[in-house]
Amino acid sequence: MISGVMKRCAAARGVCSGRMRHGSAVLVRLAVVLSLGWAGTASAQAAGDPAPRPREKPVVNLPLSTAASGCTAQLLEAGAVFRATPSPPAGALGCGIDDPVRLDSVAGTVFRPRAVLSCVTALKLVRFLQRPLTDEVRATMNTDVKTVHVAASYACRGRNRQAGAKLSEHGYGRAVDIRGLTFADGRRWDVSPRRDNDRSPAARLQRRVRALACGPFTTVLGPGSDAYHDDHFHFDLAPRNAAYCR
Repeated sequence: MISGVMKRCAAARGVCSGRMRHGSAVLVRLAVVLSLGWAGTASAQAAGDPAPRPREKPVVNLPLSTAASGCTAQLLEAGAVFRATPSPPAGALGCGIDDPVRLDSVAGTVFRPRAVLSCVTALKLVRFLQRPLTDEVRATMNTDVKTVHVAASYACRGRNRQAGAKLSEHGYGRAVDIRGLTFADGRRWDVSPRRDNDRSPAARLQRRVRALACGPFTTVLGPGSDAYHDDHFHFDLAPRNAAYCR
């Protein structure tokens, strides 16, 4: 091909000498590239190399909220079903959650609605449900817990929803309110005011839940504490020197 171009330019008395030189250089480079490619392919085939694989995508480091922190690893080990969720904006009240998660279920027991909590609070709730609460329900009601009815989890608000009050532990994702349970046999148990001399299984369970939660949680409030907690238990992990249970 190159010699043919040179002959035609010579017949044209050198008019296309510049074009010839440029074209020749391009053709020479093309020939070299093709020869190298053929040589590489032949050598690879001779060596039995597989076809080239696509370049692997780079590994992206996940932020803490979506990575498996030590706490979320323990949640997974406990059998909890949850999702890491972005921390809500602090807003004017200064709310926020450390390592927030949305807790869905654990070992067949579901939370309705899902509870948005700090991971540490979620882990404490899961462990409380798995051992002392489940054992007490079996002993008192002769059944298992199917659903935990959540009255409140994360909420950026003052205590007892009062304007100007100190920020609630709900505003840090460190509190959960439980209004009742549905059992595996279909019965429903609700937190409600009950007399001290009530010896029914439902009343005994309510007293036991209050006692068992005091210690694992630093604050336990419920019926009899005040009018704000007559229909649910409030459990939180407020920093305290000793548990506050009423």
